[in-house]
Amino acid sequence: MALAALALAAPVLADDRLQRAREALDRRDLAAAAAQLQPLLESDDATLRLRARYQHARWLLLSQRIEEAESSAQRLETELRAAFGAGDADALGARQLRIAALLAAGRWPQALPLAQALPADIAAALGEGHALYALAQRTAINALRASGQRNAALDEAARLYRSLGASGESLAADRAARLAAEIADDASRYEEALDWAERAYRGLRERLGADHWEKIAALRLRATALFELGETDRAARLLESVVADARGDDAAIGRARRELARFLLALRRPAAAVQLLADELRLATTEAHDVRVELARALLAAGRIEEACEQAAAARQAFAAAPGADPWPRLRADQVYAACLGARGELDRAAELLAEGHAASVLRNGETNTDTLDVLARWAAVELQRGARARARQLLERFVAGAEAARAAAHE
Repeated sequence: MALAALALAAPVLADDRLQRAREALDRRDLAAAAAQLQPLLESDDATLRLRARYQHARWLLLSQRIEEAESSAQRLETELRAAFGAGDADALGARQLRIAALLAAGRWPQALPLAQALPADIAAALGEGHALYALAQRTAINALRASGQRNAALDEAARLYRSLGASGESLAADRAARLAAEIADDASRYEEALDWAERAYRGLRERLGADHWEKIAALRLRATALFELGETDRAARLLESVVADARGDDAAIGRARRELARFLLALRRPAAAVQLLADELRLATTEAHDVRVELARALLAAGRIEEACEQAAAARQAFAAAPGADPWPRLRADQVYAACLGARGELDRAAELLAEGHAASVLRNGETNTDTLDVLARWAAVELQRGARARARQLLERFVAGAEAARAAAHE
């Protein structure tokens, strides 16, 4: 009798474990998700194992194992379609995961047509009220954004926000507002970024709670917009409260710490920025390389040149070894390393790295993006140090033209 009861309970327990894994991934608790998924991935039940593999692909993507996530999602879509049909939610979810992995790897030309077709497929199979439909719409907007069409992407995010709000899907609308804030920030449209971030923050705090990673992300976007609009002290205070509490998703708090360090450098507090980032490096798991880049920047500002070069070189090496990753973080590491080289007097190599970084930023972000202009200014400074005055003047003229165009676009 006891064995029979246990046999009957086993599927229920497995389903409960799978649901707990989903919930852990939703809140980005990777350790808890892994603990729930491991026994399911080894299950004798083929259906359960397949469903668990879909959640494991989500885990891979959140763990920054991008190449593995993309190949796993591609295989899973085929297997899930064969087992449950083309309209299965997990099969469609696997396609969305693959698109997200392609975008994370910087492969937007491959991702864009897939992303644009997915919402219609989900609507036909599951209906527009399904949570996956709103997620697919955001993914399609992110693909448009990755292609460099930021103004079009921002228009689409605003349209999605209005549409979801009108249909009573408040949480999905809040997420669309957060996406709009991210895109406006990318496009250096900081007043709009602030407006969208404040809308997202209010809604996400109410619906998800104070410690949820999405609320923390919205607060970070709000602080960034304030910083870019010149309210550095206020921006720093906002993030200091998040960092002091240090509750919620580790990755979201880590990004808040890195942004706070940037504010501290602007406030000429490099020692505080170094300490904050050194603490974060001890805690970081999936984003340790990004922390090294920012720590190198802070060490350089503190005059600790050799330590800065060591951290920047370690980050470059780690990014270069990461399979399938977006090349942009490595290029950011190159730029910091170039600054270290410049501080050491190795100006020719510094100029070479900055020229490569500028070309990459123009392709990725456009001529008037803040990141592009920042690299251009650094490159001009190095050329001036090298004695190449004519070249430095050309670069500075290009910088002024880009800055004026960005200012004009922001006030249209």
